[in-house]
Amino acid sequence: MNYVFRYEIAAVIISFSVMVSLFRKKVISTRAINTFSAINTLVFVSSFADIIAILLLKTPGVYPVWLVYSVNMVYHLTYHTIGLLFYYCVYYLSENNKNPSKLWIYIFTIPYLASLFLDITNIFTSFVFYIDENGYYHQGKFIWFMY
Repeated sequence: MNYVFRYEIAAVIISFSVMVSLFRKKVISTRAINTFSAINTLVFVSSFADIIAILLLKTPGVYPVWLVYSVNMVYHLTYHTIGLLFYYCVYYLSENNKNPSKLWIYIFTIPYLASLFLDITNIFTSFVFYIDENGYYHQGKFIWFMY
């Protein structure tokens, strides 16, 4: 299978540049800035893990299944957290760093917790993805829920 990972390489370069820029300049520490920094870090880790996962998946059967599975889990866990943090970042920017109401926290956190549950239990259920004994990656039947 052909994997295209030039976008992940661009994401790693851009997110690393933003991290350097954020740490080099003194910025006011607000909830929005802190959330944006967390998003940027997750984008970096997610993209880097995706590159490694692609490289491992290009040669199935060469690397141990637990290694391929672990790298894919890091990618899935970080990638699915970005959406929730993006919501909080936009909320903090539009509401002058006020905390969201409990209703909004529930509305946006419950789907994230469901996807997190699917990710964590994936090792037992293979609902999101699985690596077969030959080292090939397959999507599970609930991969659509993650997005």
